[in-house]
Amino acid sequence: MKTKTLLTLIAFTVLAIATSAVKAYAQSTPPAGTPVIAMKLTENTDFIWTNFYLEKAGTVWIETAPGVFEEKNFEHDWQSYVVTVKSTSLKIYGNITKFNCARNQENLTGLDVSGNTQLTELQCSENSLTELNVSGNTQLTKLQCSENSLTELNVSGNTQLIELDCRYNKLSKLDLSENTQLTKLQCSENSLTELNVSGNTQLIELDCFSNNLTELNVSSNTQLTELQCGENSLTVLDLSENTQLKELNCRKNSLKNLNIEANTDLRNLDCSYNSFIEGAGLDVSNNTRLVSLLCSNVGLKSLNIVSLIFLKKLDISRNKLDACALDKIYNDLPFIFAGDEALCYNSSNPGTAKSNTSIAIHKNWGGLTKGDGTGCTPTTYPLWVSGIQVNSVNNSKIYGNGISGKVSYNPDTKTLTLNNATITGYYKAEGSGYSIVRNIYSKDDINIELIGNNSLQLDEEEYHDLIFGYGIEAINNYPNYKNIKLFGTGTLNIHTNCISVGGDYYNTGIEGKSIVLDGTITLNIKSSNYGIYSSESNMSVAKEVGLEIATDKTHGHALVCRYEMYPDIENEDQRIIKEGTDADSAKEVPKLTMHDDTNTNSSKPYVSITSIIPLQVAGVKVTSDNASNILDGTVSYEIDTKTLTLTNASNSHRRTSVGIFNEGVKGLKIMLIGDNYVYGESSGLNLKSSTTITGSGTLKTEGYYASISLNNCNLTIDGGCTVTAYSSKGGGILGTYGTEELFINNSTVNATGSMTGSIGNLAELILEDCEIVSPAGAKWDATQKAVVDSEGNVVTEEVVISNTTGIDEVEVARLLNFYPNPAREHITIKIADDLKAETLYIIDISGRIIRTEPISDSIMTLDVSKYAKGIYLIKAGKVNRRLIIK
Repeated sequence: MKTKTLLTLIAFTVLAIATSAVKAYAQSTPPAGTPVIAMKLTENTDFIWTNFYLEKAGTVWIETAPGVFEEKNFEHDWQSYVVTVKSTSLKIYGNITKFNCARNQENLTGLDVSGNTQLTELQCSENSLTELNVSGNTQLTKLQCSENSLTELNVSGNTQLIELDCRYNKLSKLDLSENTQLTKLQCSENSLTELNVSGNTQLIELDCFSNNLTELNVSSNTQLTELQCGENSLTVLDLSENTQLKELNCRKNSLKNLNIEANTDLRNLDCSYNSFIEGAGLDVSNNTRLVSLLCSNVGLKSLNIVSLIFLKKLDISRNKLDACALDKIYNDLPFIFAGDEALCYNSSNPGTAKSNTSIAIHKNWGGLTKGDGTGCTPTTYPLWVSGIQVNSVNNSKIYGNGISGKVSYNPDTKTLTLNNATITGYYKAEGSGYSIVRNIYSKDDINIELIGNNSLQLDEEEYHDLIFGYGIEAINNYPNYKNIKLFGTGTLNIHTNCISVGGDYYNTGIEGKSIVLDGTITLNIKSSNYGIYSSESNMSVAKEVGLEIATDKTHGHALVCRYEMYPDIENEDQRIIKEGTDADSAKEVPKLTMHDDTNTNSSKPYVSITSIIPLQVAGVKVTSDNASNILDGTVSYEIDTKTLTLTNASNSHRRTSVGIFNEGVKGLKIMLIGDNYVYGESSGLNLKSSTTITGSGTLKTEGYYASISLNNCNLTIDGGCTVTAYSSKGGGILGTYGTEELFINNSTVNATGSMTGSIGNLAELILEDCEIVSPAGAKWDATQKAVVDSEGNVVTEEVVISNTTGIDEVEVARLLNFYPNPAREHITIKIADDLKAETLYIIDISGRIIRTEPISDSIMTLDVSKYAKGIYLIKAGKVNRRLIIK
């Protein structure tokens, strides 16, 4: 009996506490016109969980049964409340703007929120709703009603809707014609037979996965970054207008082909389980940013992934790939750093068991079904690079000892492409008392395309009686020489320095039948014996080629050939041709007459031909004539004013090692108009001569090692432009030697460097009419030569430098005024109340904060007598002014 009495007392105590907290009144009713939310419940429902938001503290009435109300006063905006149910209906009255009744499972079967017209967000997922009325909710911006049993959903009145999630229902149709503000639509796992999103031009994310769609038109959705349309019955998918797409899942459809040429920003692609037409294949050559590529069971017989340098996941299982096709894919996989995870699924292909999976395993790829490597005998080509014979498996990506950078070979055009490559290995042949070594050796005619900066190096020392060293040689058994053509836009440095200890040696830069130098290449050769040797004394050099050859002064020959210039030089001032014993003593001559092998002139082994426009954009040497054809958008170049003008220009479809390379245009001005984008696999901008970026437009630049690299030069950013510099692995704006200076005047700069610093390795950062605004407390540190955070660490997150001239001088003086200026001992500072600043800073010319003062009054007096003479900055809130101390 005592126990029962005690339990009763505890129960009454708990009830009293709950009553005082809830403040419930059985017959209190809401005022007329109070917004209402109505729910239908199952008969056995005991309670309902809710979570709602009020713009301000107020009262909510809960009608737990017809005519029975509970009143609750809320002191906070968000409130979770569990309602004890007394009937199969429940109504909630109050000024609720956001409502959440999710996860009530089978208890909640109907919801009518049309009586609450001020509702902006509704979350009612994971219930058993068969009815949902949102017809009167014109202010609704976010609706989540997934995992219910809805067969229809009318959102035509919700014209402000931004996000809609109606996944896992039973919808057969969905009219979105009035929802033009929609940015995110999730309607997967329904029974939709059609989906019209042509009017939803603001869509960024679209998920219509697992429906019954036979067609999907997304040509109007140009802002789309994510598309999930897998597990439907699509036969065609046009993505030509969706150039911002990053995520695409179209698996398990009936697609006959997939054209993703325009989707250059794609990061993840799953097109597995489709029925690609035999021969149509899958072209991902433009999708260079792909990280994940899943294309199992689509009938592939080959796949070219050589351009996918960021790939970390690849599924090529259940295709028609033979051992050679698989070996080629393994060869083209990027190298993965030890410790990083990369997976390649290759099972259930005809050639899996006999493919050479060791190629991929050597590159640190996992997930493979191992093969024994006996299934492929590749076609070999008569070409060796760094001693590696080129074949049909390795030709698209030639790598190995002595090779760095990108090297590839097209057997159809007999073209070897060097893209920022360095080759130090060699093919070696030995005979009785002699040896022959070659960086590049061809037994057939060979074309060599140059992109970026390339080098061939031979530094071999042997004990033979005789040694021959060649940078490039084309010959198929002496004296059957082959033709050599070098072309493109890049540079090739050849250094052959093979020495025979106790014997003789002969080094040659390039040796072949006839030699052609074309395009706008630059060729620098240093060799002890021959620079260029033509067995037929036949050589042609295009007008824009830069050529420099240095050979040994004792017995060297720069060129052993007949030399022709073409086309004719219209202006002799455009090119200087020098001939002499070395660069310093060479004299200018109007025409260079070369000699053949029987009439050498050993007193003139040095030849130099130089170009006058050392400026490259997207790997192309820029002239006033060709500038307009280099990038997307509008580009022009004025030689007289040294002005490169970019108007809405982009090289997103033309990827090179460096976006803009200024090697020698001192005082180059890059004028920005509109929005511009420059990307380089190494650096966006590589500046070796002083450059100014200016104009009214914007420039976004990206590079792997540095977004903007300064090499023994200074950079000025002014004119009110905006420059965004981003690097995923290196520096945002980075000096090379630590002697470079960055000057920013009245402009906005956003710089991010993930590893070496966002802005760093500079002698000085000079800010005029602008300041570092992010991260908070960041400043320039002259000792570390970098922007550092408040703790003194080099910043590797985004640094934002913003101009401060948005407020006119009169307004600045009103908000922040001080006198005298110049000052010697004290200054009096007046701060306007509407400046709303809490702290005042004094900053020296290096950007270092030397004093911090809390603002406690509108008038302050500061002692500045201890500061050295010079220019300082006083900053409060959004304004700053100069202070001169004498």
